[in-house]
Amino acid sequence: MLGGSGEEESKKALMSVDAENEEKVPGNIVDVKMQILDVFAAEQIDQAMAAAASLRGLSDAQRDRQRIPVRYHAPKLFIARSGWGRQFFVERRKLTVDEAAVLKAIPGAREARRGFLNGEEGMNLAFLGETEMWKAYIWCREHATDLHIIFAAGRGKVELGGVTQNPGKLTIRNVYGRSQSEAREEIRRILLAKFTTLASPEFFQHSIFEKFIEVVPSRERLEWYDKISFTCYVYFTSREYAAQAAEFLHGKTSHSLVPYPMKVYGIAAQRCTSCERVGHLAKDCPRVGLRCTFSQLCNVTLREHLKAQTKCIKITVGANGGREVNWAYLWFEDGKSRLNSIAALAELKQEGTLLEYPMHTAPHRVLEMRGH
Repeated sequence: MLGGSGEEESKKALMSVDAENEEKVPGNIVDVKMQILDVFAAEQIDQAMAAAASLRGLSDAQRDRQRIPVRYHAPKLFIARSGWGRQFFVERRKLTVDEAAVLKAIPGAREARRGFLNGEEGMNLAFLGETEMWKAYIWCREHATDLHIIFAAGRGKVELGGVTQNPGKLTIRNVYGRSQSEAREEIRRILLAKFTTLASPEFFQHSIFEKFIEVVPSRERLEWYDKISFTCYVYFTSREYAAQAAEFLHGKTSHSLVPYPMKVYGIAAQRCTSCERVGHLAKDCPRVGLRCTFSQLCNVTLREHLKAQTKCIKITVGANGGREVNWAYLWFEDGKSRLNSIAALAELKQEGTLLEYPMHTAPHRVLEMRGH
């Protein structure tokens, strides 16, 4: 009995020791894993800090070169084979362009290849930049009548030789015709009636707008009897011509009985809310305004006196709940005319009518009249 009880106690002691060892082993493994993760995280943090430090060491230009690839564009100018361009085509095994002669004749051109635009044969001239291309474009416009040049700026994407922005492009909606060719000839007839006369030379129209008018069916599909609506894209040779055409076409109809008037869109068709002219926005308006404060209410008598003395073209009077106030905006045609009004404003200041006098003489858009 005594020996049996001792064996049982020794077995219990061994089992308790094994249980304690089993509980300690998992804890040690977890500690080792956490140590490994801490070391790995520290290495990752060190690498990230080193990369950030190297990036901060780069200049802005170097970072830009790393992020944005450089694009090399070659804008193109198309010259049709008909007219002046015929002399540059030679017959060898096949019809080719005499590149040496073209580069000598066109200022700034660096490459000449045979090509087509809207189905018409001609040559595509490549330039190193849009500045050189537009110089050649202006040269073609100035000699279009006497040399019989038919030309056009590059079309399509910039990567394919198109220009970034054509200031003479107009989008004309609601041009009616039975087909695309009929709509194209209809808008051409309207433009020729606006810009040319019977005494105009044959190729004079090409100095006003490009021959190649693009026509696509309108999305609205507004039909009128047997005619459908089209959208025409006309490219004028200058922004001034495009502004005149936009003023002339907007609100008119392509046919006398069509109920839908033409709508004109484009850079040159933008209407200024300040001077009501077409061709620029209010933020780009050349008119200059001065905010003046007077010693009395700005009534109609004072306004007429201000117009006579300062030669301003327009006076905008403030209002406070329908009541007249003692301040107004004086609008001038440009900065030069505003500067010419300084003497008259000084006289108004001396007589006590004008309470404030302009500090600045630079032609800002709107200048407040402040005391010295």
